[in-house]
Amino acid sequence: MNFYGVSMPIQFYSQGLMFFLLCILTIIPNISRAKTITVLAIEYPPYTTRTLINNGIAFDLLNQKLTHSNIEIDALILPPARAQKRIRNGNWCASFYPPNPNNNASEFYAIGPDVLITLARLASDGDFSLNDSELFSGKSVGILRPVQEGKIHQRLKELGFTMHYIETVNQGLQLLQVGRVDFVMTDPTTVERFIQSNPKALPIQLAEEALFTTPIGIFLNNQCAEYSILKPLVSLSGDAKH
Repeated sequence: MNFYGVSMPIQFYSQGLMFFLLCILTIIPNISRAKTITVLAIEYPPYTTRTLINNGIAFDLLNQKLTHSNIEIDALILPPARAQKRIRNGNWCASFYPPNPNNNASEFYAIGPDVLITLARLASDGDFSLNDSELFSGKSVGILRPVQEGKIHQRLKELGFTMHYIETVNQGLQLLQVGRVDFVMTDPTTVERFIQSNPKALPIQLAEEALFTTPIGIFLNNQCAEYSILKPLVSLSGDAKH
């Protein structure tokens, strides 16, 4: 075989090629390999849900943050009690489900727009205002099972509600349909999707005011090995909140 007029054995080229390929493989940095990080969530369509191929709006927003990284997300959607247990045991890196407020290892990063949280009831004549306390005394409200009760639970009690803890907001809306609860704490997007998915559902009415607003965001565990990788990517929109 002749290369630039010099005759060399084929074996020499084969060995040289193998050496070259090994060098290339060694030079490629490990960072180019995709790293999979598990993200905890509960069933809360359309934000976090197994019913959508992309696992919901919140996971879409997170993946947009990670577009130019080598990180792949493994969505782990659990019942609230199991999600709480994993977080309590420190077996987590990132979660859409909130840790206990006293968890000093958690940091919150907003990655999307604010969501308006309010109350829903079966549609009825007349106004539906959160300022009309006579509507709520002795009534039941479906609300997601919390890690621990907070200010919003206290406010609902002050309004006269009996709280009925639910595993998913959709479960609460279904209970509302059959009269098992009088109200559900939810948001307009979730109600709209529920009605679209259940065309025979009874009409639902939202309160005129918000109980509170909260941004779509993710909690990071600052004790997790991948924290230093995730933080710069998700914190582009703002600072952490403990």
